[in-house]
Amino acid sequence: MITLLLTAASLAQSPAAQPVQGIEWARAFTLDEATVFPMRADHPAVQSGWMVAIQLSADPTSMRQIEQPVLYIGEWPVRVLKRTPEGCVMGWVPSETLLNEPVYLGPNTLPERVTPAEAAASKAVAFAGSWRADAEALKRIIEANPLFGTHEEMLQSTARAACARD
Repeated sequence: MITLLLTAASLAQSPAAQPVQGIEWARAFTLDEATVFPMRADHPAVQSGWMVAIQLSADPTSMRQIEQPVLYIGEWPVRVLKRTPEGCVMGWVPSETLLNEPVYLGPNTLPERVTPAEAAASKAVAFAGSWRADAEALKRIIEANPLFGTHEEMLQSTARAACARD
């Protein structure tokens, strides 16, 4: 418990905790069969979630498989599939909703080490200052569809490939 509080306190003071500018694109999905979500320590079986494109203020291409701030939507670490030098991170989360869920960078760790309790503590601290989609913003994100044609096909094929690896 003390570790969780210290982690949450360090997140509240971290200047890197708020570089999320918003969700640029989102699509709900449902899988025919459940798959293991590898980006959390408990490896839950999931059958639905959201494909997302998140805009960051920092260059996400420096994100690597080392301990660093974890990108979250709510209590779920984002399974990053692709990053662009312009600051866009494409990935997926098994969240049921994006409505009013904070999108933020949590404490430094590897996503697959995050326990549900650590994720809940990170969300509690990040909620006040993080980017969130209200009902109107979420509707615009889903309807706007800024990714189309080859971009959407690329995202879907990347997601299929990632699911096949997991």
